[in-house]
Amino acid sequence: MPPFDFSFSTLPYESYRGDVAASFDNSLGWGTGMNAARSALHLHGASRDVSPGPGSQEGKEGKNGSAMDVDPDGSHATPSDGGGPEASADNLWPHIYHPTAPVTHPLALPPVASTSESTLYSGEVLQISDLARASMISLVESSHKSPWQDISIASFPSTATLAAIGATYSRDGLEGLGVALTEIVRRALQYLREIDPRLSFQVWVIQAWLLHAVFGLYCGSRKLYQHSEISRCGLVTAARRMDLLRPTCTSVQELRRRKSSPSAAELQNAYLEDEERLRLGWAIYISTLLNLQSLFSVSEVTAVLPDDDERFGAPNPASWASFPEPNRPNFRATLDALLTTGKAPHALNPFGAYILSLTLYRLCIDAAAIDSVLSVDAPPATTSPYRLTFSPSIKQNPQALLDSIASSWYNTSSSPTSLLVAATALSHHGAIQFFCGEFLNHVKVAAGKWGSERRGLAQAWLKEKMVKDPVAMRRILCRAAQLNQLLMRYTFDTPSEVVWISDVAMTIWAIVKFGGVGIIEGSNQLSARTSLKWSDSDQTETWIQRGGPISLKGGLGDYATLTPERVLSEFVEKLENLPWGLSRKFRGVLMSLSQEETEEVEEDV
Repeated sequence: MPPFDFSFSTLPYESYRGDVAASFDNSLGWGTGMNAARSALHLHGASRDVSPGPGSQEGKEGKNGSAMDVDPDGSHATPSDGGGPEASADNLWPHIYHPTAPVTHPLALPPVASTSESTLYSGEVLQISDLARASMISLVESSHKSPWQDISIASFPSTATLAAIGATYSRDGLEGLGVALTEIVRRALQYLREIDPRLSFQVWVIQAWLLHAVFGLYCGSRKLYQHSEISRCGLVTAARRMDLLRPTCTSVQELRRRKSSPSAAELQNAYLEDEERLRLGWAIYISTLLNLQSLFSVSEVTAVLPDDDERFGAPNPASWASFPEPNRPNFRATLDALLTTGKAPHALNPFGAYILSLTLYRLCIDAAAIDSVLSVDAPPATTSPYRLTFSPSIKQNPQALLDSIASSWYNTSSSPTSLLVAATALSHHGAIQFFCGEFLNHVKVAAGKWGSERRGLAQAWLKEKMVKDPVAMRRILCRAAQLNQLLMRYTFDTPSEVVWISDVAMTIWAIVKFGGVGIIEGSNQLSARTSLKWSDSDQTETWIQRGGPISLKGGLGDYATLTPERVLSEFVEKLENLPWGLSRKFRGVLMSLSQEETEEVEEDV
């Protein structure tokens, strides 16, 4: 791998609008088309002209040219989700990407601005000699022993990736440092695995690799996103080869076999080693199911679910030993009981509940895929909240179970953790995704994801659905608004919130634009106004079936007064406040739609 230089000055217009991930991509040959760059500048209120940056191919080989062969219209296929001729180089969508230029620069971390020098003293500043400095450092090290271990090659990748994630949440302009650190970690991990293949199955290497992959999915860099897609295969392979989610002889069992009376400290260390491996396996399982096609078969997993966080995080052996030996629920047995009887045989902690929720969501994805292949379309105006068809051997509807897990903590003393909120968010998102065929996919195409030709067809499909199936549209609107309220009430700034909020924004935009007040009107509509809450209620279901006036919380207000432009502006502001770089990409998509809405209104006037 040749070295290359990375500073955020390679694309002035990218840095100008604050998208450091785009500047990073451009320096590595993953630039955005110039039309998209100019459009983004226009949306952000910039007035100065944009000239091609040094990484751009415009001016070298034509407006749509690149160093690689392209189609006559300048379009490229996209490896992430099957782009076609309509997916042009100027597409603002974050996962529509392609390389545009060879790498010609060496890598270097961007500079971090230092604090200004003190102005209290203007005289000559005495410098501390190297010998004096070394003596002071020696004294400090001898008088204070830090609880942290010295940095070693084994801890560097994980430490650097954690620092990159921390930089993403920073409000001090360090986001670009996070993107650069992640690229360094990727290269370091690749180098380590090449010089010593045994490291490919070391826990600390897989941990760093997983963190890097998750960061790449949400940081907003198209280059790192592609590497994350590639990394998923390697991570699943590592989980299989290391038996992370299969029952094997544990460290605790091995310790008790070797010693008849191990100490509490020895038992805790062995337990932590086992639980660390188990949680790593479950983290890989989660990351390879979320937002992308699954690589992990449910039938492959035979491990137990993660232990409670309180026991796992016990501060010392005495505290750990005070917890009773838990009866660990097995994943396969728990899933079998849920799908057969609708009840879990054991109480689920938040981690276990989220794992099962994601698994049920995955079963819904598979069922929806089969329905689309078989052209199965449920009749409109059905009173059931579920329309997917499943195998007869599945006695309990997985989507209904998803809703049950989502509401299990509503009336309990459980604190709303990020995992519990995520399980509820999956439930609401599942209704948007699965209740009306490929509704959400058509919404994204109608918003311009794949170009003008497909866009017109998708918009026609949506207009027809609004008229033929208003009950489905009301249910989707209801669940989208509830998901919006949930994420406003319980905000954890997790990466998944970016995807959920953008999907909610485009869903409500499409219903308001193509359905209007027609979806809430009817001969049997309610006369009283319904006030929608983030949790389900009988009143909500009544409104879904009959329609009538409704008030959407979360900054939206009365549905009858909503306009597409107002919906988009509301969610543009929400995405602006999220820390992950992917939010800036989706924000650009919404701003482009908002500009189109403004132009349409001006034309009508």
